[in-house]
Amino acid sequence: PSRSGGLPVICVSYPWLQPDHPDPKGTTLRLLARVLETYIAQPRPDARGRQYPASTFAVFLDFCCLHQKDEDGERTANERTLFSRALGSLDSLYSHPHTHLFKVSTLPAGYPAGFVFPDGVHANTAAYYDRGWCFCESAMGNLVKNAGKVLDLANFSGKTDRQGGVINECKAGRQPPMTHAEFAGRLASKSFNSTAADLGTATELYRRAFDKRISEAKTLGFSSLGWGDEEVVQLCRALEQADACRTLGLHSNAIGDRGAAAIAACLHGGGLSGLRWLNLNANPCTTSWMAMSELEGARDDLDIDARPPRPAPG
Repeated sequence: PSRSGGLPVICVSYPWLQPDHPDPKGTTLRLLARVLETYIAQPRPDARGRQYPASTFAVFLDFCCLHQKDEDGERTANERTLFSRALGSLDSLYSHPHTHLFKVSTLPAGYPAGFVFPDGVHANTAAYYDRGWCFCESAMGNLVKNAGKVLDLANFSGKTDRQGGVINECKAGRQPPMTHAEFAGRLASKSFNSTAADLGTATELYRRAFDKRISEAKTLGFSSLGWGDEEVVQLCRALEQADACRTLGLHSNAIGDRGAAAIAACLHGGGLSGLRWLNLNANPCTTSWMAMSELEGARDDLDIDARPPRPAPG
């Protein structure tokens, strides 16, 4: 998907509610439809800047877009081929900087009451971030998207009819990118319907997404996310191979001396070798002479924006 003129793509990440059907009562679908109404109604410019009164979006829902097993638990040979091909492409969809990620992070009220499960099968009551596939999809979406493209529809009030209002309500924030090893370690504790079948696949999808997005990104923006030193330390581990990055935006966070020291150590160690501009405006570390001296000494050709936070009113 391109910035303008291309077909916008929305990837939906949600917990399956039954093994045979992810949304048998339509709760996820109704929520998604209400949000999509605001997106469809939003005018969108084409490649020449001309405004159109309605937008068209492609929506990726795994249940609808991937061949599912029949009532006997089987796929045809052709369906197996297509399913495998589609499954192996999920990293491109969920991690692309210009696709949107809509997360549904809550289970229906009263779940699993009223839902039907085969004999011997128990409801998966694990929360969104404790489910392996949801965790993987969210982690891929956190890599390089801007904040307005990662939404949690659990925060949708239903009171706004404008796309901007939905984004303001539902912006999900972002956790820092994880290294391969960090992701694999956390994923191992998550729940899958079939750990044997899915754990390795999800691990490989994230590895490919991480390697491509982090190594190719020329601009990385992690501003106004409420991140402190712990998040920046994690980020720096992930950015050791971000050699194509020229601009790193971290303004309006809560980064202190320890976070600034982690950035300086990353630079001294050869990480972010192509970085030319670092935006640290409105972070506490900008008022620390020691932190700023350490950063300024890390790379001679690096421009650093470091205006201190504005004093609180009153």
